Amino acid sequence: MAAIVPYVAAVLLLAMGGYLLYKLIKKTRLITASKTWPAVTAQVVKKEVVRHVSSKGQVSFYPEVDYKYSIMGTEVNKHTRLSGMWSRNSAQKSLDEMGESMEVHYNPENPTEHAHGYDKVKVTDYLVIITALGLGLLVLITQLL
Repeated sequence: MAAIVPYVAAVLLLAMGGYLLYKLIKKTRLITASKTWPAVTAQVVKKEVVRHVSSKGQVSFYPEVDYKYSIMGTEVNKHTRLSGMWSRNSAQKSLDEMGESMEVHYNPENPTEHAHGYDKVKVTDYLVIITALGLGLLVLITQLL
């Protein structure tokens, strides 16, 4: 039974890395496509720093924003959590610098699909994926040898 644990860990790490890679590629494609889409000004409705405590007691903070924009008379309401690792102060500073509006580029074929200047792919996103895939492969290879 104990011999199966490393294989399960390897599969979980590889699955997590694969899923995160899929999401990263999807986000990158959206950001790239949005550069040719029309822009509209979205009104920021709510900004807050959300505190999250994990089951192990680790505390993390996330800046979250609710905003809305209107396309051809249809109002679109959205919520986003800014990506990255934040302290309470850095998250609050980011929200304070945001202002009361932001530019949104929307897909003219599907106005609810959009991107904004706060959609970014960060170096830490790549590092997490590389770490998960690397550890998963390392565990799997060491078990197979």
